[in-house]
Amino acid sequence: MIIVDEEQFACEVYPNPFNNTLSLNIICEKAEEIRIEFYNLLGRLKISEKVQLVAGENIRVVRTREWESGLYTYRLIGKENLIVGKVIKK
Repeated sequence: MIIVDEEQFACEVYPNPFNNTLSLNIICEKAEEIRIEFYNLLGRLKISEKVQLVAGENIRVVRTREWESGLYTYRLIGKENLIVGKVIKK
């Protein structure tokens, strides 16, 4: 996982590996709008959505029932922050 500034913006993605849902526990210092993106191994975009975060802890659940098994990368893109990581679907 790549985190630009862990003091202002952090994320825990669980479980990993996952089945039909994936949870993102996003912690941010101040309220902001971010974009959440997931890509499959071929680089195809699976999800892209804007999310308004509040200062503190934010939980976001991603439904992945239709996704094929394999490796996925995710990006959480804020105004000044970027988190990049990988997860595996069973």
